[in-house]
Amino acid sequence: DIDLPYYFSVLGLDNQPGGTVVKPGPRGIGLRVNLQGNTTNQNTFWRSIENLRIAQDRMEWFVSQAAPMRSVILDGDLVLSGPPPDWTSGGCLANSRVNGQLDVGTQQQWYTKSTAMNPYPHASSIGSYVCVGCTQLNGQPYNSSYDWDVSEANGDAHTGLSYTEAPEVSAEKPYIYYDKFLGNKYMLAIPAVRNDHWGPDWQTGSAVPFERVYV
Repeated sequence: DIDLPYYFSVLGLDNQPGGTVVKPGPRGIGLRVNLQGNTTNQNTFWRSIENLRIAQDRMEWFVSQAAPMRSVILDGDLVLSGPPPDWTSGGCLANSRVNGQLDVGTQQQWYTKSTAMNPYPHASSIGSYVCVGCTQLNGQPYNSSYDWDVSEANGDAHTGLSYTEAPEVSAEKPYIYYDKFLGNKYMLAIPAVRNDHWGPDWQTGSAVPFERVYV
């Protein structure tokens, strides 16, 4: 069980996200954000997860900015906020696969890039959600579209959902892994620069040993 607090990151050390698996433990939590007694979740900043498979039916990732998820496989649903009066405010999901449903709840804004997923729900809340280079679970790209909820266009309230084309040029963040087959050493994986690439990519790129990395 991982109740993720401020200033912590959980990083898988396999060279693929499926190689490090998080499952619910004795408390039945699995992996979730530590809310630290906050009732609205607007102070759940500065934490991240990367290069993992989350083997649980429901993952609660109630964050508000500076809390990315990268190269993650989620077996179940991804829930981005609790019920009202919760008011989460921003996050990022990149190079991942969500096999369950997305529940945005009262999440104000969310950026999703190069991810395979089910369609976003059009939440009746104040929110702006952008999906860049994302695909359906079968690999079919989402068509470019912008969906504006007219019923919420009163005063400052709005809900916007955009799907856009794959970026012309993109590269994922480098990450650390442990290579037990080549001398039991830490390596830095450097994902390849891709052109017009849809969906996640965990295969292409190069790697260098840590003795060649300046830290």
